[in-house]
Amino acid sequence: MSLIWQVFIMSLLPGLEMKVAIPYAFARGMTLPSAIFWGTLGTLLLTPVAVWIVWTAETLAYRYIPPLRKLFDWLARRGQRHAHWIRRYGPVGIFLFIAIPLPGSGVWTGVILGKLLQLPWNTVLFWSALGVAGAGITVGLATAGVFQAIRLVL
Repeated sequence: MSLIWQVFIMSLLPGLEMKVAIPYAFARGMTLPSAIFWGTLGTLLLTPVAVWIVWTAETLAYRYIPPLRKLFDWLARRGQRHAHWIRRYGPVGIFLFIAIPLPGSGVWTGVILGKLLQLPWNTVLFWSALGVAGAGITVGLATAGVFQAIRLVL
């Protein structure tokens, strides 16, 4: 499988997304702009899928799987405790949450947080996509810096 496909598929996986795909691509010899492009593209394409899955899963669970109602209600209560960041900054909070590439702050988490806060799906999609673009640039620049530091040491 070509390196482009490896990076693209890796960027689709929850938990890995572009935070792993971009450094992997750069380490394997892909140019930094290409690594950023392919890693970000995969995660960008994942964004509408994540929105659709989260919105559909909750609807189906409430309608057809009564035991999952308790789970979704518990998640909503739990999400409300940490929602002050999104409430404080509005939908821009989702952008910031995704754009700052920390562990656990990817597209899936941002979309779930938007759903728990009862934001409209199109607002969540827009700000999540912008967050992905910001995270791609941030991860790319951080990757370049780390690899440059390693080259200086070695």
